[in-house]
Amino acid sequence: MNINEQLNALYKSISPSIFEALDIYRKQLNKKISVYKEKNQIAEAKESEKKWPGFPFFIKAPQSYESADIKLMIFGQESNNFAPHKKDGKGYISYDSQTLIEDIACEYDCVFSKDEIYKTDTHYFWKGVRTFINMLKKKNENLKIDFIWNNLIKMEYSGEMNFPKDLYEPIIAPYLNEIIPKEIKILKPDYVVFFTGNTDDYEKALSDIFQIDEKSKEAIDGFDKNKICALSLPNIRKSFRTYHPNYLKRSGLEKSIFEKISDIISADIKQRQ
Repeated sequence: MNINEQLNALYKSISPSIFEALDIYRKQLNKKISVYKEKNQIAEAKESEKKWPGFPFFIKAPQSYESADIKLMIFGQESNNFAPHKKDGKGYISYDSQTLIEDIACEYDCVFSKDEIYKTDTHYFWKGVRTFINMLKKKNENLKIDFIWNNLIKMEYSGEMNFPKDLYEPIIAPYLNEIIPKEIKILKPDYVVFFTGNTDDYEKALSDIFQIDEKSKEAIDGFDKNKICALSLPNIRKSFRTYHPNYLKRSGLEKSIFEKISDIISADIKQRQ
C-alpha cells in the first residue's frame, strides 16, 4: 500500500467505534442543552452549544511531501473549524456516512495540498510556519524540503477555539491519541516540531501520546525549557516543542526560536550528507 492507502486503513481501523462514541456524546449534549432551554437558562444553553464536537483531523500526504529530500511534520494545537463537505457541497450533520473518512482526507488535501492555507492564510500559525520553513529552506537550498501539517489534538469544538476538555477523555484520548505515533510511522518525517506550547492541557496530551515526562525534555543552550526543548521520539532525528507561533511573535521570540531550530536541523542535515 502507498502512504495514503496506509493512512486510510489506519483511520478506518478506529471506525465505526469513534463515530458511535461521537453520536453518544452529541445526544447527551443535545439533551443537556434542551434541559437548559426548558428552564430558560439561555446563557448555560449557549455555553453548552459551544461544546458541540467537530470532526476528526485525518491527513493526506501530498506528492510534494513524498518526494522531498527532507521531511518535517509540523504540529499545531488543534484545527480551526476544520470540517469536510459532501460532494454536493453540503456539510455533514451526523457521523453516519460510509464516505466520511475519505471526505475528511479530501478536505485536508483540498485545503492544504493546494496551498490555500499555507500561501494565503493570514492566521499567525500559518504566517509563523511560512517564516520557519522558508528560513530552513534558505539554509539548505540544495535540498527539497517539505512538511506535512498535523495537530496534537485531533478534534476540536465546532463552536470554540479552546482545548476541548469535554471531548478529551471520552473521544480524543481513547480513539485519536493512539493514531498519531502510527501516522508518524507511516509518514516517516525526519524532523518534528510541536508548536503547541507548554500549558498543562497540551503537555498532558503530549505525555499521553508519547510518554514524555519532564526528565525526557532536553534543554537547549540559551533557552528556558518552557520556551523550547528537544524531545526524543522513536525513529525521528530531531524533535522540538515550542510555543504557538502567535505567542512567539507577540513575545518577541520568533526569530531566535526559529533560528535555533533551523540551525540545529541544518547542522544535522549536513552531518548526514
